[in-house]
Amino acid sequence: ARMYFGLLVCFGHDKEGRPVHVQKVGLGSLRFAESYRFFGSNAREALIAGWVWCQELQAARMAEASLRLGKPVTQQVVIMDAKGMSYWPDTRAIAIFKEFLYIMQRYYPETLGMLFFVNAPAVFS
Repeated sequence: ARMYFGLLVCFGHDKEGRPVHVQKVGLGSLRFAESYRFFGSNAREALIAGWVWCQELQAARMAEASLRLGKPVTQQVVIMDAKGMSYWPDTRAIAIFKEFLYIMQRYYPETLGMLFFVNAPAVFS
């Protein structure tokens, strides 16, 4: 379900050993209302729990990379794929995104090494 609704795909490492994950924010914006129907009354909690699960997975991948490389790996690389992003986002999505930002600042400070936006609509130019 997480992949279908566009939340994340974790794979590989960059040249410095940092784990990489792709967040398909464009696909997620197209399927947001559908995700609310799928998860039902717990949709908000399910989406946040899925995102926290991703951060915990990335933390475990950083720890594994640290052991493998023999040096601390404390940051991750995030690629946000905006392909298909809606120009009129669901207000619930905005509220959840703000909660993601709060959780990231509170519980995962300084773990973002690089952030890339790809396939961004012209409005981002």
